[in-house]
Amino acid sequence: MKKFFALFLWGFFGGAAIAQNTTVCVGEQVILFVQAPANAVVTWENSQDNITFSQVGGNTDSLIIPAAVSGFYRARINDNNCDPYFTDVQELTVVQQPTPANAGSNISAFGTTTTLNGNNPTSGIGTWTIISGAGGALSNPNLNSSSFTGLLDSTYTLVWTITNAPCAASSDTVEVSFSNAAPPLPSVSCNGITLYVHPTDNATQVAWGCSGIVSGATDDWNGPANTTTIVTACPAPTAAHVCDNLTAFGFSDWYLPANNQLECLRTNAATIGGFANTAYWSSTEGAAFLSANARYRTFPSGVSGVGSKSSLNNVRCVRQ
Repeated sequence: MKKFFALFLWGFFGGAAIAQNTTVCVGEQVILFVQAPANAVVTWENSQDNITFSQVGGNTDSLIIPAAVSGFYRARINDNNCDPYFTDVQELTVVQQPTPANAGSNISAFGTTTTLNGNNPTSGIGTWTIISGAGGALSNPNLNSSSFTGLLDSTYTLVWTITNAPCAASSDTVEVSFSNAAPPLPSVSCNGITLYVHPTDNATQVAWGCSGIVSGATDDWNGPANTTTIVTACPAPTAAHVCDNLTAFGFSDWYLPANNQLECLRTNAATIGGFANTAYWSSTEGAAFLSANARYRTFPSGVSGVGSKSSLNNVRCVRQ
């Protein structure tokens, strides 16, 4: 897409430049043009700070700019009748495309409240909209993990839209159904206890959180204790908060599994179902000099390690 902006000269001679702001989406093509006197020589200049300018482009009345980096532009006019003078400064602001929207998997919820699972945008702002179904309500339309309340025996369609104007928006839909019939939860035996596993991922590509804070959640087996420690020590959002805030299938005691509990899920992933081929966060923080990191496991390969708390992995909540 091309956008045209004129830099007019009259009334400007000898005065101070007046900044004009234009915002475009990355990848667009901007054309600046100037109405210069006949036989005048036009030299285009740009700057990153609106102070120091350098020549850019050829000596033409127009300048084509592939919109990649923000900056300031002006034209230097040199004709036979006047000393050289400058046009107004045109400030070009380039914004990134919005993060592609992902509304998550369809949800079959027990009761009348569930937690949505849209992706958290790194570029732009997300908004939930109910596009079909009566009586539904969102707790926070701009939160990717907003709670959603509806009526029993009702199905809703919601769209998760991520915008970063003036770029084109990205959107994705999800269906949410409510009923009184609680389906049986998949379960696995793990270190002498039964873990009940949420049948779908509760978050996709989210940070562990708690960056710059040592939470002390270092237990490899005790997911409930780790989750409580993280929620107490760390500001939301964190991967642990996703599970701690979850109410699903009539239960609210969900937690982020500890590192070895996550391995129990991985070795039984085919039976549990619904896992992606990606890494999942545990609630176990790295110990000692690794406290700036957290432990994860990759499904289905079993590769495990410690990663930066700002890295993006999936979350699957459990209860016992």
